[in-house]
Amino acid sequence: MTTLETLPEVESKALSDTQVQRTETVSFLELVSSVYPSEKAELIFGELNTDDLKVINNTPGMGPYDYYAVARANQILAEAPELVADFDRLKPRDFSQYMRLQASWLMNDIYLLGIRLRRKPEQKEISEDLEGRKELLRYKIFYALRYPDRMEFP
Repeated sequence: MTTLETLPEVESKALSDTQVQRTETVSFLELVSSVYPSEKAELIFGELNTDDLKVINNTPGMGPYDYYAVARANQILAEAPELVADFDRLKPRDFSQYMRLQASWLMNDIYLLGIRLRRKPEQKEISEDLEGRKELLRYKIFYALRYPDRMEFP
């Protein structure tokens, strides 16, 4: 698992592409470490991948304060199937607000799928990708964790 102690320092002002990438990574790690306590930061480092960060950082209304909720949603989907059913039963109190953020989230996901495919994805590919990664459920879990006061059991 990546920790702040294991990352190399970048001291040179003339940076190669690899060093620039490391500098951006160090900046991300410094940001996370300044916002979250170490236990939550470790979960973020372990659970979020580059695509997760692109979706979070490019979705209007989302940012660094959402990293932990997305990381925790990833963890719940992977490790706690008994909790997934509870989250799936939740309903948003303000459906239009829930759907606006979800639409932005999914548009970024679809954009990233297109980048992976190197072309505009077809509807079937989008559906298969979203279903295969349980993206709608992951979003619901994220939303419930981030905005618990905006969700309710029916």
